[in-house]
Order: sequence, then C-alpha cells, then structure tokens
Amino acid sequence: MNDDAYRLENTNDALERRVTRLESVVAAMSDTHLMEDRVADRVAERLKQDKNPSDELPRTAMFPAPPKPRGWVVLELWGEVQTFFRMLSDHRFPFSFAMRFGPLVLLLTYVATYGLFNGLLGCLPWIVGEVMERIVDVVLVIMLYKIVSREIERYRMYFPNR
Repeated sequence: MNDDAYRLENTNDALERRVTRLESVVAAMSDTHLMEDRVADRVAERLKQDKNPSDELPRTAMFPAPPKPRGWVVLELWGEVQTFFRMLSDHRFPFSFAMRFGPLVLLLTYVATYGLFNGLLGCLPWIVGEVMERIVDVVLVIMLYKIVSREIERYRMYFPNR
C-alpha cells in the first residue's frame, strides 16, 4: 500500500505542476504585448542567424533578370504561332475565361462597329467614318493579340518543355 500511496502522491505533484504551468501560460497569453515581443525577438534572432556575409547583394538581385531576347520578331512570332496551334490541340490545357469568350466578344464588337460606322453613321463624311472604323479595328486586333499572347504565356508555364 505504501508503494501505491507514493505513486499517487507523485502523480498529484506532477498534476499540480502541470496545472500551475498551464495557468501561467494562459495568463501570459492574455498579455498579447508579451507574445508580440517574443515573436519579434525570435524573428530578429533568426534573421541574424540566417544572414551570411556572402549574402550581401544589392536589392536589385532579388528581382528576376529580364528575359533574354529571342531573336528577330518574325521568328518570335512564328514560335508563338506554333505554340498557339499546339495549345489549341492540347486537351490537357484549361483555357482561361478571357480566351474562351474574349475572341467571340471582340468579333461581335467588330461586326457591331462595322454596322455602326457604315449604317447608322453613314451621314458622317466618308473619311471620318473610315478613320474611326480603322482605329476601332486596330484596337480590337491589339486586344485579341494580348488575350492570345497571355494565354500562350500561361501554356508555356504549364508545359515549359513544349
């Protein structure tokens, strides 16, 4: 019996120590400034430990290097055309919302502006209507190119070796 009483006393002492420690931790948690200071000190210590003298690089080294020029614009455009057709035939690549509906919206806008400038605004002098129509056409083509080029860039990120 003496042995059982000794074990019970040790268990009670251990339990009391754990409860006291838990109470002190809960009391310390209510003071958030103490925790914030502790976290800030840990971060500062970790930064001091991680900082090596050989790591002294200028801030510009954190930014990626600009892409190397690929060559002539015609060759770059040909590569994008090839990637575009490869992307269209690849069933694994999920097209973005802009690529799914952007060309259709741009086509409808083109048709609407054609009708607007040639039908409704036919009373304008012909040179004004022609110029405005061509300006809108150029803007629509640029928008289409941007949509497709961004999608090609996404495709190259998904499948870098293709």
